Amino acid sequence: MKDWWENLAERERLLLSIGVLVMASLLAYVLVVEPLQNELKAATAERAAKTTLFQELQKAAAEADALRAQQVVAGSLPDGAVAQNVVQESAEAAGLTERIGNVGPGDAGSVELSLEQARFDTALLWLATLRQQYGLRVEAFSATRGSEPGNADIDVTLGVP
Repeated sequence: MKDWWENLAERERLLLSIGVLVMASLLAYVLVVEPLQNELKAATAERAAKTTLFQELQKAAAEADALRAQQVVAGSLPDGAVAQNVVQESAEAAGLTERIGNVGPGDAGSVELSLEQARFDTALLWLATLRQQYGLRVEAFSATRGSEPGNADIDVTLGVP
C-alpha cells in the first residue's frame, strides 16, 4: 500500500487526500450529527407536548380547587318522604319509569334498584340529580352492556343521608 501511495503523483495524492476527508466528513455527519439533530427535534417536540399537557393539568387543578371551594352541600329528603318513593318519582321525571325493574329497601335505610336496558348517560344524570337534590349517594353500582349501543342493565344501591 505504501509503495502504491509513493508511486502516485503529488497531484493524485492531494486529490485522494481531499476525497478521503470529504468522505470522512460525510460519514461523520450521517452517523453522528444527523441522528443527534433528529433526537433534538424529537425531544423539543416532546417537551412542547408535555409543557402543553402540564399547562392543561394546572388549569384543571385550578378548576378542581375552585369547585371544591364552591362545593354544594347535598340536598336532603323532604320531611316525611320515603327514599323509595323519592327514587320512583324522580325516575318518572327523568323518563326512566319503564326501565326500572326492581326497587326495594336495602340495609340501613338504603334503596336497591335495577334499571333494565336504560340509556347509560340518562341513568348517570339521574343518579347525579338524586345526589344533588336529595342527598342520596351511590353506595354500590354495577352496569352490564345492553343489547343496543348506549344502553345498559344497571344495579344500584343508594344510601340515605
